[in-house]
Amino acid sequence: MDTEAQRRFPADLLFTSSSGELWRMVRIGGQPLGYDDCGIVAQISRPLADSDISAYYISTFSFDHTLVPDEDI
Repeated sequence: MDTEAQRRFPADLLFTSSSGELWRMVRIGGQPLGYDDCGIVAQISRPLADSDISAYYISTFSFDHTLVPDEDI
């Protein structure tokens, strides 16, 4: 979320880093992943970890996403 989008929310509602670090969300796959799809997180996180890039992985009912610092893309 860029700075302009952040201004649309009340100041005490969003948690942002004191450094102003921005994160980019990347959707994993073009359709929902099934329970039998194994190793997806490992396939995403291994190259990021090997490149010393921090990441968050979010799995929802419909889609999976990973968040990486914007400057690392």
